Amino acid sequence: MLSPLLATAQTIPPPVSYFRSFVNDLPDEPLVTVTVTGAVGVACFTIEEILPSPAAAVSVSGGGTWLPSVGAIRWGPFFNTVATNVSYRLTGLAGSYPVNGSAWMDGQWYFSPGATMVTVLSPGGGGSVPTAPPQVATPSFTPGSGARVPTSVTISCATTGAVIYYTLDGSLPTQASALYTGAVYLASASVVRAVGFTNGWTPSVASVAYYGPPAAPANAQVSRSVDTSSPTAPVVTFNVVPGANATCVAVTELLPLGLGAANVTAGGSYIASDNVVMWGPFFGTSTQTLSYQAVGQAGTYSVRAAWSVDGVGGDEAVGTNLVVAATSGGGGVPAPPPQVATPAFSPASGSNVPVNLTISCATTGAVVYYTLDGSLPTTSSLLYTGTVYLASASTVRAAGFTNGWTPSVASVADYGPPAAPANAQVTRSVDTSSPTAPVVTFRVTPEAGAACVAVTEWLPLGVAATGVTGGGNYIASNNVVLWGPFFGTNTQTLSYQAVGQPGSYAVRASWSVDGVGGDEAVGTNIVVASMPPSVPNGLGNLTVASGGNASFSVSASGSGLLTYQWQFNGTNIPGATANRFSLSNTPTASAGVYRVLITGPGGTTSASALLTVGTTLGVVQDAQQMILNWAGPWALQSATNVNGPYADIPGAASPFTNLMSAAPKQFFRLRSTTTSAVTAIGSSRNGFAVGASGVPGYNYAMEVSTNLVNWAAIQTNAVPFQFIDVEASNYPVRFYRTVLVQ
Repeated sequence: MLSPLLATAQTIPPPVSYFRSFVNDLPDEPLVTVTVTGAVGVACFTIEEILPSPAAAVSVSGGGTWLPSVGAIRWGPFFNTVATNVSYRLTGLAGSYPVNGSAWMDGQWYFSPGATMVTVLSPGGGGSVPTAPPQVATPSFTPGSGARVPTSVTISCATTGAVIYYTLDGSLPTQASALYTGAVYLASASVVRAVGFTNGWTPSVASVAYYGPPAAPANAQVSRSVDTSSPTAPVVTFNVVPGANATCVAVTELLPLGLGAANVTAGGSYIASDNVVMWGPFFGTSTQTLSYQAVGQAGTYSVRAAWSVDGVGGDEAVGTNLVVAATSGGGGVPAPPPQVATPAFSPASGSNVPVNLTISCATTGAVVYYTLDGSLPTTSSLLYTGTVYLASASTVRAAGFTNGWTPSVASVADYGPPAAPANAQVTRSVDTSSPTAPVVTFRVTPEAGAACVAVTEWLPLGVAATGVTGGGNYIASNNVVLWGPFFGTNTQTLSYQAVGQPGSYAVRASWSVDGVGGDEAVGTNIVVASMPPSVPNGLGNLTVASGGNASFSVSASGSGLLTYQWQFNGTNIPGATANRFSLSNTPTASAGVYRVLITGPGGTTSASALLTVGTTLGVVQDAQQMILNWAGPWALQSATNVNGPYADIPGAASPFTNLMSAAPKQFFRLRSTTTSAVTAIGSSRNGFAVGASGVPGYNYAMEVSTNLVNWAAIQTNAVPFQFIDVEASNYPVRFYRTVLVQ
């Protein structure tokens, strides 16, 4: 009778080693090799490598799969395998990429070496990794986050010339947020977030600070005890006593690398992916007894518990050291055996065949075994004794061995004829007729025999794509434009519109024809221009009485930070640098043309308006008489009805006395007596000259029009004066008139 076979899960992590290395044998496609060893007693494991955008993987070995949607390569499962070796080539724009990865053992043990910076060079191997645009320094707060309100918060930025925008509700600031101009007074609890901006630089990282009364301490008493009666797997117990009125309690124990948890009590779970033990939530004020058994490699581990009561966090004031003893009882952590150095190849990977290959190892006394089909070498493989002649394309893999040492990481090299060049002609053009959003167009002509064509444009930080033509897509998560695949040899015209922050961006397209890649020999700089400022609604003319209030405001749009300067009759007004300008108690001398100059990264524009200051009829009255006063060239009129008719009072001059008994109830008003004239003087080298006349000493505005309907004031002076219109030649016809403004 056959006995059943029972599979027993391990409770102690296997002594796994996860090693990653890379070599720039192909400058723009470095070879990355991952070696996993020490999976002793493991029934099944998988390997995963995570690549950051915009990196991608090609030439994935060992049955691995590249998953672009999640940016990961996955191998496995490997069954009853103690060690294995996988590889791939990393592609992308020139730069350094943090590559991460891990191996899962029997679904419960997680091993990762952390991130490795893998460098992609330009295809020729020359040059260097391009430098990204500088980034504005992160703003800082005084006082720091956590201060109590009320308080005045000062925000500063170390980048010279940068401006700061901030919010008080924790939202991400933009240039539409509040502009920082001085200390911000906080009367109540606030979450302040700030970002620095300056032209041509990447905006800063957003800084955040919290101001308000401190949170109440977590309302619970938590004590820890450790039972070491089983020294190789000590039991950790927590006694949790919620305070009065507590409604919800949770406890967390984060475990360091090398330590795991088993036999977690009810209400708790061990999350292997995060290496954490979590209990709860528990509702009410009942005392909870929580425990787990610490398992792992022999050693001393520092742990510290945290908890939450009704959303308010707390933790142990002092951490605890957990000691996991060795199974032999010696109590020490065994040192791993040394590892043989990785073998090296000469000539390097990527050389053409035929070639004589030399393999070397820096570990004295080590022997090297190799394979020619890319499989992992063992001591049963070919023993290296001297130069290996390669007559045809081969993938050579080698490992070093010596007694008492861990075998080396397997090195790999590819030898063979270079791939045929991509079978297509690709040309690029850039249409800058819309300078703030240039259009990039590719003309792709596959050559005879081509079956499948795809084109890729990687975009740098700060620029994006819109209006992508048919057959293409902009992938925002990777900041890349992809077209295709297109089948056959038809010429394809592909385009997109580049949008983003003003600046110059280096781009370089690549393509694939029947699986063989190609790219532009020289990159292209795409320039996204700043949008010039504009005033869609202009400025409106104003008429106010002498001594009244006048206010002009302008609403402008354009790229970057806009500045303002108001002028009166062509002269800058000191201190008038906001988008609004106001006058109070306006005298007649303030009548004239007001102009605002608006300047941004895209240039300067202006808007003008006419301010007319009218006279007022002053009245001093008693029981017998009424004395009327006014200024300027005005005639006094009277009527017995408020609606008229009105008639001039012959010889009336200011001050004018009206006897209350001389006539029935009367109404008075002023009528302008001024006349003005515009006289054409003629053309000159500087423009078209006209003269203005009227009441001497009074201000008149010169206005111009092209249709006798819409008039714009361009100059104010006391008559008589002469005006030269330097822009007259820009119009087919131009009309002129003068208007009394004082």
